[in-house]
Amino acid sequence: MILIHKSLEKKIISIHRKDDARVILMNLNIDGIPISICNVYAPNDEYIRRDFFNNLKFWIARHTDNENELILGGDFNCAINDNDRKNIRGNRDVSRTSLTNLLKSLKLNDAWYIQNSLPHFTFTDPGNGSQSRIDYFFISNTKNYKIKNTFLKYAPIPDHHSAVFMVYKVNDNKKGKGYWKFNSKLLRSPDLRPLIIKIANECRRNYPDINNRTRWELFKIQVQEACIHLGVHWAKKKKECFNILQCEIDILNKNESEGVQIDTAYRDKLTKNLDNLYKEKDDGYLIRSKIKWVEEGERSSKFFFNLEKSRQSRSISLDQTSFN
Repeated sequence: MILIHKSLEKKIISIHRKDDARVILMNLNIDGIPISICNVYAPNDEYIRRDFFNNLKFWIARHTDNENELILGGDFNCAINDNDRKNIRGNRDVSRTSLTNLLKSLKLNDAWYIQNSLPHFTFTDPGNGSQSRIDYFFISNTKNYKIKNTFLKYAPIPDHHSAVFMVYKVNDNKKGKGYWKFNSKLLRSPDLRPLIIKIANECRRNYPDINNRTRWELFKIQVQEACIHLGVHWAKKKKECFNILQCEIDILNKNESEGVQIDTAYRDKLTKNLDNLYKEKDDGYLIRSKIKWVEEGERSSKFFFNLEKSRQSRSISLDQTSFN
C-alpha cells in the first residue's frame, strides 16, 4: 500500500502491481519532477526471497518512469548487514547478496544511515528475543529533493516494534490555513468559560459607544482569536506529552535491544497512554473527514441532485396531466 497525503500537489501517472501482491509501484509527478515510489513486502523464506530480489530489479526497471528519482521502501525481511541483526543464530541469509545487488543496480542508498550512525531495530521475535532491522527506505542520490528527517516510531498495531517514517522536503511553499473551525474539545477546557466572560466584559468596557450588532461581531472575532490561541497551546502540550511518551518507549526498547533489564510493566503503562493519544488523533481525523464531507460532499451529489430534479419535474407533469 502507498498512501499520499491529500494536501500534496501531485499528479499520479500510473500504478503497477505484481501478480503476487508483494510489490506496488506508483509513478507520479511532484512539482514537475517525475518520481517513482515502490513498496515491497518480501517473502519470509530466504531462498524464495533471493529469487524475489533478483527479479525485482528487472520489474522496477521496466515499470518506473525515472530510475534517478526512486524511493523503495517496505518490509524486506532481510538485514543488509550484520549490524542490523542481534541475537540471531545460524547461517548468513542467502538473500542478502541479492538485495545488495538490487540496491547497487538501482543506485539506491539506505536513508537511515544518511542521518544516523547506529542501527535501531524494527522487529523483535517474541519467541527467541532476536532483533533485526528489516524495514527500510532506500532512495536515489538526487538533488531535486532531500531528506529532512528519518526516525523510527512506535506503531501500536503491527508486530514490528517501530514503523519507519521519512519526511521529504520537496519545497518550502506554504499554503494558507483555510477556514477556521471551532474545536469542540475546547469545551472541556476549564480555561474557556472564564476566557469568554473576560472577553465579553472587555467588549462592553472598551466599546461603549457602538451598537450591539457591531459589538457582537467584535466579540466573535476576539473569541475566535482566543480559541485559536488556546487550541494551539492545548495542542502543543498534548504534542509534548506525546513526544515524551514516544521518547521513553524508544529508550526502553533501545535498552532492551542492548541487553539492559527494563521494567516491562512501566513500558506497558506508557504504551497504553500512547495508544490513548493515538485514539484521540483518530477521533480528530474522523471529525475532519466529516467536516470535509459536509463542505465538499460526494462527487456524485450533483448527479443525484439533477436526477431528483428531473424526477420531480416528471412527477409534476404527470400530476397536471391527471388533473386536466
